[in-house]
Amino acid sequence: MSEIDIRETAAEFGVESLNDFEIIKLLIRSGNKSASVEEIAHDFLNKYQNIAEVDFASIKQLQEIKGLGKCRAIEIKAAIELGKRVQAGKTVRYQEINSSKAIGELLINKLTGQTQELVMVVYLDTKNQIIKLDNIFKGTLNSTTVHPRDIFRRCLQLSASKFIVAHNHPSGIISVSDADLEFTNRLLKCSELIGCELLDHLIIGKDSYLSLKEESLM
Repeated sequence: MSEIDIRETAAEFGVESLNDFEIIKLLIRSGNKSASVEEIAHDFLNKYQNIAEVDFASIKQLQEIKGLGKCRAIEIKAAIELGKRVQAGKTVRYQEINSSKAIGELLINKLTGQTQELVMVVYLDTKNQIIKLDNIFKGTLNSTTVHPRDIFRRCLQLSASKFIVAHNHPSGIISVSDADLEFTNRLLKCSELIGCELLDHLIIGKDSYLSLKEESLM
């Protein structure tokens, strides 16, 4: 099917009617001297047979596909990011959090597969409904890399009354470090002054989580 045919099919029946090959071909749009658009799309799907793995691929890794240049790789990553943001806007904004398990399961889905440590904050209103989920830092958590003021500034901007902080362990092993405890204690002290309550600090592993609240560590 040509690009024109793919576009007409998408216009008539919706983009959801296209298969993976057609969507990738639509995003790539054209080939070059190295490879045709069909060859690039086939190589792309051969490399990423599980299409979900594209989410974790870097722009440089996408460029390893013969014929796929930097601009097209960026556009593909941008399309994925836009889809994630749309989905987050649908599913997160008014979700009510009534337990550590609920937020733990949500964050496992968000953070599983990440190769770098991420620090995320879930901001809540007075009814424990999620206002915003922010990724505030990439890198190893310690007392100098993430400052409480960044979190509480956002609390004030969003008029949040509560928040939950979380970070992942890419190794999949969940354990509490001295740095985790120190960071949590700093947040607790600040939360008393600012008036935005820290409900929990979660450590996310491969398919499980550890709650400092449930472990009576805060």
